[in-house]
Amino acid sequence: MSRCKHGLHCEERVKNNAERDRLAKEREQQKVAATQDKARDAFGLLKAASEAKDKARVPYVPVKNRQTSRDTWFDKKEIVDRMRALRGAEDSQAKAERDQGYHRYKTSRDELEARTKAAIEACHDRIRLANKPKWREMYSQQKKEAKAVTRMMTDFLERGVFVQMNRERLGGAAGPLSNEQVIAYIRSPSMLQQRVQDLHEQARRSLAQAAKADTAALTGPIWEAHKAQMEALRQRRELEREQEREAQTKRREAITFKTAKEQLVEERRSLWQRAFRRTGSTPSQQTGRQSDQGRSASVKEQFKQATTPTRSRADDIKRDMADWRKRNKGKDQGREM
Repeated sequence: MSRCKHGLHCEERVKNNAERDRLAKEREQQKVAATQDKARDAFGLLKAASEAKDKARVPYVPVKNRQTSRDTWFDKKEIVDRMRALRGAEDSQAKAERDQGYHRYKTSRDELEARTKAAIEACHDRIRLANKPKWREMYSQQKKEAKAVTRMMTDFLERGVFVQMNRERLGGAAGPLSNEQVIAYIRSPSMLQQRVQDLHEQARRSLAQAAKADTAALTGPIWEAHKAQMEALRQRRELEREQEREAQTKRREAITFKTAKEQLVEERRSLWQRAFRRTGSTPSQQTGRQSDQGRSASVKEQFKQATTPTRSRADDIKRDMADWRKRNKGKDQGREM
């Protein structure tokens, strides 16, 4: 079994030789069978021989190894690896560009949100400062009124005077209190106290709702502007991403098998040129007939030194024989080994 260039057993050659032998035996057996069927006598033998020529035989099929050679396979693998490396570098660069684009978008978005938040907080501070005196005045009045009602818990006359003076206010949206309701509030201090607490709660809710409405009136335009700016920022980012994807796809599709091959060829050519420049050759000596005719003396001298052996093969043999005789004295019976 033989070995190929890279030191591997060529099993395919053995298979090809076996296939050739098998086809040859089949053709021979078919030829013999065609002649023996009619070869009963001399006339039959001649007739069988003449008919055997006309009978269709198994066509000759050359058995050849159609596999890709190892050199070609390794060259192709190197080109494919280079193409993958170039595309991987392109993908890394595209990822870095996407990260930079996202960082710019995130920075712009954070700045917009910070400006909107600051504007909203300014509106809240403005409404709070505007309503602060109102809240202070309202809480002061409610506190005084709550203390007065607490004092009326034991005084029937004061309770009656308070109910009559605040008859419309205690009635609320239903109108002034009726006589039965007036008598009920005068007779029940706890009922009057609960009604006063409800009125205080309604007053606080009304003021809070008014403040909330004022805040919404101020912050509404700010939020509308924020939504419009955020939508414009998002659309701009979508357009940038689409352009980045298209540019990346074009750059990646431009990296083909041919591109990787040309790059490898150019690198090897540049390495070869630098090697010859170090030895003293000129660019005109690198191609064609000019390289053979214009070779410098230094290159010839280096080639001669590299190819000329330092000693002859005969000298090596004599030295080996002398070493053998030193180790094996008298074993060659006087004959030179």
